[in-house]
Amino acid sequence: MKLTGRTILITGGSAGIGVAFALKFLELGNQVIVTGRRQSALDELKAKYPKLHTVQSDVADPAQIAFLAKRVKAGYPKLDVLMNNAGIMLHKNLKAPAADLDGLMTEVNINVGGVIRMNSAFIDILTANKGTVINVSSAPLSCLCRPRRSTVRPSRQFTPIPSRSGSSWRKPAWRLSN
Repeated sequence: MKLTGRTILITGGSAGIGVAFALKFLELGNQVIVTGRRQSALDELKAKYPKLHTVQSDVADPAQIAFLAKRVKAGYPKLDVLMNNAGIMLHKNLKAPAADLDGLMTEVNINVGGVIRMNSAFIDILTANKGTVINVSSAPLSCLCRPRRSTVRPSRQFTPIPSRSGSSWRKPAWRLSN
């Protein structure tokens, strides 16, 4: 992927790994737009890094995503990278039956539903600009696959990897954490 001269939208870009990516992409000469739920955090970020573009938006709210898409498409018609980074992590004991699944469902709706809604809202401009989608995930739901092991994204946990005898399902040769 070409890392310079791009127009990049990063959800959840006002803190943590999102802001780290934003600053690195900015350093590489890209136009970077970050979103976040808290306007105060975005204002602080903008004051510290004036070249960074900020827009308040919450991926949990479909109406806010629609407004964000309209605003970004009008203001940044060359958008060619969407980085889905926004998410939440609720601490739940997934080894025991849950008395109340609302919190877990909220997490799934944001971490999975938000990505689907964002991709859907921006797929037209990304396609027109021959763009790229980057999905960042660190949610603990992956432990449903291996509850006694480290947290590894399910999409990378059991992937088809070619072997000498053809393709087989096995764990990748690398680990994300212990």
